[in-house]
Amino acid sequence: MHHFFACLLAVAVLCISSNGYAQPGLDRSTQFMGNCTAGSNVEQCDSREEICQRFVNAFSQPRASLAACRKACKKLGYRLPQRYASLRNCGNIITHGAALCEQECYRMYRKQ
Repeated sequence: MHHFFACLLAVAVLCISSNGYAQPGLDRSTQFMGNCTAGSNVEQCDSREEICQRFVNAFSQPRASLAACRKACKKLGYRLPQRYASLRNCGNIITHGAALCEQECYRMYRKQ
C-alpha cells in the first residue's frame, strides 16, 4: 500500500512539473522561442528562429501600453510576409509568432 501512494505522489509531481508553457527558471524570451519554433505547422520554414526572434524583439521593447505592444506585433506580422515572400512554408510561423507575440503583450501589460 505504501508503494502505491509513493507512485501516485510521483505521478502527481511529474504532471505538475511538466506544465508545457510556464517552466520556472526560463525567461520570457526563452519560453517564447520554444513555443514559437515548435510544432509541425512551422517546422518546414528554415528561417523560423530568425522570424521568432524578431517577435521577441518586438514584445521585449518597452512600450507605453498594451495597445502599443500589440500594434508592434501586428505591424511585424504584416511586414514579415513581404520580407520572407521568397521562402516557402514560412506563412504559418509568421501567423503563429504574431499570435504568441500578442499573448506576451497581454501577459506583460495585463494591468493596463
